Amino acid sequence: MEIQKEFHALKTAKDHITNHVPFFPGTLLVKDALEKLHNPEKNFKNIEEIYIGEGDILMGIVHLSALYNAKDSVALHTLIDPKKLITVSPSTPQEKVAYTALQHECRSVAVVEKNTGKFLGVIPSPTLLKILHKELREDILHLSGIHEPPKENEDNIFTIPFYKAVFGRFPWLLIGLFGGMFTAQMVSQFEEVLSNNLILAAFIPLIAYVADAVGTQMEAYTIRDMAIFRDIHIIKYFLRQLSIILVIAILLGVVLWSMSMLFFHESSTIGIILFLSVICASISSLFTGILIPFFFRKLKLDPANASGPIGTIIQDVLSIFIYFSIAKALL
Repeated sequence: MEIQKEFHALKTAKDHITNHVPFFPGTLLVKDALEKLHNPEKNFKNIEEIYIGEGDILMGIVHLSALYNAKDSVALHTLIDPKKLITVSPSTPQEKVAYTALQHECRSVAVVEKNTGKFLGVIPSPTLLKILHKELREDILHLSGIHEPPKENEDNIFTIPFYKAVFGRFPWLLIGLFGGMFTAQMVSQFEEVLSNNLILAAFIPLIAYVADAVGTQMEAYTIRDMAIFRDIHIIKYFLRQLSIILVIAILLGVVLWSMSMLFFHESSTIGIILFLSVICASISSLFTGILIPFFFRKLKLDPANASGPIGTIIQDVLSIFIYFSIAKALL
């Protein structure tokens, strides 16, 4: 597939390192450094920056212009500009390396071991430009709605064996079945409240539906956003969705309260129970709609496969428990 060629495996700084760059000791004199630079046998890939070290530890960088403007008898370590030393670790993602170079206006980026400071090499300017070009093309494809092919842990219905498709889904639905039995048992614990206020039973499907609908919608947004965006800050994402769901929940609560008073002519207490139940149940859907997909993604399981059945039963249990707990407290 031509489109798939546009995508590349996640690469890091270590995949682009070259050590064919001038790496001189700080005690080396300028005249000796220039001699080494002019030596054709060295075959340096980049001589715009001279990397100064002590042993194999990077101390700093000296630009070529500073070298030519200095006196021959000056030691290289005296020419180091500490503000110009920008480094990354070998595990730094390649796009972050490129963006770091742009941010600090670096022609190249040094790669050092995180804990020891050992100089491993350099990512030169041509390589940085190639990384930026690839990232730009990928981002354009993303904006066009074209995303990465499915990962190994995600089901592809056209290629996986039939038995795997069945048994990949069945266990999660079986868990949901047992969860439904648990919900029925939980409802029986509120038998007294229910028997004294039979109207509450009429609204059980509605409360469960609203919370499930909000949670399912949230799951769809979360799974979509995880596929589109490389990194999602879960706390910021959660708080952003919380503000949206809170407004939606209040609006739904007001509508339900108004309809219960208008069509069922129920007491104001029942209306308040429905109002609070819809708000609390909808807010609880944030946990099933956001945290569950993130949790399964963390376990390297396909969130689209597991989130639905597990999220639905957890949401049903939470919704019914919230509904009857509020009813028991107010009646």
